[in-house]
Amino acid sequence: MDDDKTLKKYFEIWWNGIKSLPETTSIHGFRFIADSKRHWLERIFWLIFVALSWYGSSLLIAAQYDAFQNNPISFVVETTYKDWDTHFPSVAVCENDNTKRIEEISDGLWGEGHDFNMEEVLKELAYFKGITYYTSEFCGAENPLPDCVKTNLSQYANLIRSTCDEILTNCSWNGINFPCCKYFRPLDTELGTCYAINTIQGR
Repeated sequence: MDDDKTLKKYFEIWWNGIKSLPETTSIHGFRFIADSKRHWLERIFWLIFVALSWYGSSLLIAAQYDAFQNNPISFVVETTYKDWDTHFPSVAVCENDNTKRIEEISDGLWGEGHDFNMEEVLKELAYFKGITYYTSEFCGAENPLPDCVKTNLSQYANLIRSTCDEILTNCSWNGINFPCCKYFRPLDTELGTCYAINTIQGR
């Protein structure tokens, strides 16, 4: 008899826990189904849509599992480059400084008595290296230098940068000379105009 009472007591505790689960769970929608204060139509609405969402989720899980079994994705190291037979590499030549030319252009633009900070500004415009300290400090301040340039920046950069004929003067391959700038083509890069040979990016 006592065993029956104990079993009944445990069953009531278990059943109360089951009944309170929809009200205490954080799963979206369940607490609306168990809320006796809501209209029965609203509770049925939530019951239908919770059931549909579970059904849809089961379909997605099944589809992913099927894809995992039949169409697995394999990550491997690419080794096809080892089979390349490169007879001659691409070569690019980039000018990264020309102090003498900057001085000459600056003297021609603003006279020999110009502010020498402008030479650093021109250098940053022509040979961009990701840092614009002088341009920001002397041309981006509240009182910029009167010689600061604000338009046609590429024109000033082209004044500074050397041409292909000035950079490359003697080119040969297997002891045979060839005209450098016929094969070294201009290539616009983040460092300015470079000259590259044996590349599909060259104009």
